[in-house]
Amino acid sequence: MPKNTRTRLIEAARSLFASRGYEGATTAAIAAVAGVAEGTIYRHFKDKKELLLACLEPVISEAMERSLALAADGITLRQLVERMVRERIRILRENQDIYRILFTQGQYQPEIRQLFFKRVLGPRAERIAAIIARFRERGEMIRTPNPAIISVGLQGMLWELLNFNPDAYEIPGSSGKPGGLVDDLVEFLLYGVAGVPASDNPASGVQATGQPNGGASDGQP
Repeated sequence: MPKNTRTRLIEAARSLFASRGYEGATTAAIAAVAGVAEGTIYRHFKDKKELLLACLEPVISEAMERSLALAADGITLRQLVERMVRERIRILRENQDIYRILFTQGQYQPEIRQLFFKRVLGPRAERIAAIIARFRERGEMIRTPNPAIISVGLQGMLWELLNFNPDAYEIPGSSGKPGGLVDDLVEFLLYGVAGVPASDNPASGVQATGQPNGGASDGQP
């Protein structure tokens, strides 16, 4: 079935925004790749910026929904973080052109930041808060994290690793086993730079400092 004009424009724009950047991807070039007249763009989008947001929003929203869907009632925090890392890696690999646009243009286009906070994160804030509250009630979270830092930070970290080495997620990591880097990322997200888990369950005595209850920060009694 032939793709409709709007879909063809979005696909052409995605490709050109990723390869040429926002400024380099002219409306004339987008229209040419889509096989339509340049004026056709303005029948579907107010301007080029609206076309840019139309490229980004469906993918970013789907990524958030896929992450939230992982938070089943019986899952542990460690299981959720590991599944989120693996799912975000899949999403980044499936949509490298979109995330290239997001990370290169987000710093220059305030509308992209507004898109994330107002139309992606904002409408899902209550669901995110409920998931966090569940883990806090079970003692698996010491404090309430900032959802924006988790989402943007995780995505940015994974993107940089993927760009640095496309096979980064298959390398051994500190454990020495294939794919062990994912385990390292999970540990980092759970316990931070200095945190040392007392066990697989953070509720067993690890405080916000990363030290067991009653422990001294320098490791001395």
